Amino acid sequence: MNTNFLFPSKFKILGVFLLVIPFITAILLKVLNFESTIYTADFIKIQFQAIMCLGLFFMIYSRYKDDDEMLYMIRLQITVQSLFIAIIYLIISPLIDVVIFKDEIQSQSAIQIIMFVLIWQNLIFHLKRFQLKKELT
Repeated sequence: MNTNFLFPSKFKILGVFLLVIPFITAILLKVLNFESTIYTADFIKIQFQAIMCLGLFFMIYSRYKDDDEMLYMIRLQITVQSLFIAIIYLIISPLIDVVIFKDEIQSQSAIQIIMFVLIWQNLIFHLKRFQLKKELT
């Protein structure tokens, strides 16, 4: 099976680093009482979300030392499932705004949807990988 589409395993470390950096920076900005305008705060928020998405992307699409066809198949299935989950999220989210919160419909940003999908992929992949390891032992 051609596995050239996965990053080397060292990218997992980079992904975790990219995932942790925005949290640490946000805590430091809060502790230092960083004052910003609305535009600066929105820009920082979008940049942090983009960095976190990149970290999650590296984490899910990095090789493991014990990768085999089963893990590749699981990754493929989870990628397809996440597409369906994203579509369901796009349909249900406005309904939840109207029905439950009695609020007006808010548009969903692309980065929010991408982050939701990547978090879903990471959680399900690691859960299935854990279950697979548990079965084998």
